[in-house]
Order: sequence, then structure tokens, then C-alpha cells
Amino acid sequence: MRSFFAICCLLLFWLSSVEAAVLVQYPFTTDSNPSVLGAGVQSSAYNGSSLSNSYVGDDGFGNVLQAYPSLGSTDYGSAVTNNSFFNITVTANGGNHLNLGSLQFEVGKGGSSDPRGYFVRSSVDGFAGDLFSTLLSSGTYQAPSLQTIDLSSLPTFQNLSSIDFRFYIFTPDASINSIDFRNLELSSSNIPEPSALWLMMTGSLFLVGRRVSLKRLK
Repeated sequence: MRSFFAICCLLLFWLSSVEAAVLVQYPFTTDSNPSVLGAGVQSSAYNGSSLSNSYVGDDGFGNVLQAYPSLGSTDYGSAVTNNSFFNITVTANGGNHLNLGSLQFEVGKGGSSDPRGYFVRSSVDGFAGDLFSTLLSSGTYQAPSLQTIDLSSLPTFQNLSSIDFRFYIFTPDASINSIDFRNLELSSSNIPEPSALWLMMTGSLFLVGRRVSLKRLK
């Protein structure tokens, strides 16, 4: 019995110590390609074709992805109507699944024209609801600051074969007003894959059963 209790404690410790891993990372400091593609991830692509323009350049605070809306606008509704977004799509390898932990990125602005804002949606609900939205503070030039979206407690973001995130943006002028992004990163949650959990549990039960059998033989 004490052996079984010890194994259960070890199992719980193992589950609690499983660390989140980076699934994909876009620094946006040299180009728009991902610099990290995690284990179990087949592909991840940046797509800015719905914007009027997007490129990596220096906004005064270092290199960033400078994203310009498809049309000049000043509110959230027009960004949706104008399909003013860039997106990333992350796909798992065959047989694997994505258990998402967090989506984080740095965001800022160059210039002084206002208002400028953005919001993030995903394919899990057909891009219907905002995961995060904000209006950037008014004023000139803002260094990119970190934003984090916690997905680990949402069941709809677990056990996925693929996911698409859209970053909708709006600024007054599509030709000269950008919203700037840097260090975009999607990480996994600390939920182990079912296969790993099953192996751990069956292995523990085998050890308990073997110990009981040896005691009986004695």
C-alpha cells in the first residue's frame, strides 16, 4: 500500500512539473518567418495578404512587424468589415494535438495619429469573439509592450489538430499609420499528451502489481 501511495505521489509530482513548451515563435526582427517550430508542430505560416502592407522595419524602438490596415478606419467594426488582419496558422503533425497554454506578443506604434487599436480572434469559434482587444494610448510613438492571453483553462483550445489566429487592426490612414508587433509566441499548456499519461499510469500499475505478486510468492 505504501508503495502504491509513493507511486501516486510521484505521478502527481510529474504532472505538476511538466513545463509548457514553445510551439511557434515569431521574433519579427529580421523577417516574418518563425524562428522556432516546436516538437509536434508540422507547419506555421504568417499571412499578411489581407493588409495593405506589412514588413519588418525599425519603428524607433528596434525592428518590428509594421502592420498597416487594409483601409483607413477608426473602430473595431470597420476592421472586421474591411477584413483588416494578419494571421498565423499552426498545424500539428499527424497523430499529435495542440494543447495551448498562452499566446503572447509585444505591441506598440510609431507616429502620433489616433485612434489605433487591435483585437485577436481565433478559428475555434469561427472568428466570432475577441480573445483580447485594446485601444492603444493616444500620443506619439509607443515602445512595444508585452501582452499575454491565457488559453490553458479554456477547453476549446485543447486537443486541436490546427488553429488560426487573426490579429485585426485599425488606424486612421492605411498608408502611413501602422501597429507594430514583435516577439509573437504561442506555447503549449502543461497538459501532457494522452499517450504519455497513459504510459505513465500503466507503468505505475505494473510496478504495483509486480510488487504485490512478489510479496505473495514469499
